[in-house]
Amino acid sequence: MPNARYAVCALAVLSTGCASLAQPDPLEPVNRKIFSFNEGVDKVVLQPAAKAYKTVVPDVAQTGVNNFFSNWQNPWSSVNLMLQGRLGEGMTTLARFGTNTTVGVLGLVDVASGWGMPHRKEDFGLTLDTWGVGTGPYLVMPLFGPSNARDVFASQVDGLGNPKNQISSVSVKNSLTAVQVVSQRANYLGPANGWTRWPWTSIC
Repeated sequence: MPNARYAVCALAVLSTGCASLAQPDPLEPVNRKIFSFNEGVDKVVLQPAAKAYKTVVPDVAQTGVNNFFSNWQNPWSSVNLMLQGRLGEGMTTLARFGTNTTVGVLGLVDVASGWGMPHRKEDFGLTLDTWGVGTGPYLVMPLFGPSNARDVFASQVDGLGNPKNQISSVSVKNSLTAVQVVSQRANYLGPANGWTRWPWTSIC
């Protein structure tokens, strides 16, 4: 399984993190090749799809889609906030999820922000950082973009907390992923819409 291989590789390079201090990017040749590949995918596939999405889908619908996927992040963010010792913020984030899922119609409308429950995006990588785990070497992942050894490992744990990954239907899961990727890429279209402006790692 590709994700499992990424995690194993991440653990291996994370263990060499101290040795990498003298060379910030010990995997530079490989990272450059993967970066170029990702740039090509963005230019040929994602940018055209995002531009079409931006043109065809009304602004209000785009906002609803963004809110929907943002709402899905709340339960796992709540768990990580609590693991970081931020119990109050964790409970508020969980309440935000409940509010937007019910009053906000499955999260399409962000009601909670106006009620004093701000959006907080936390993941297991940030939790490991709170626990004092270093980043390890810089990595560029195929299709997922810039990262580091710690966060590649953490992303495997994050996958367990992603509601999308609990869906049994492969076609439904893939469709949701496609919509999420295109909608988030559309958020970064503009005069400077190159690869470096597109944080792939926000998608897990």
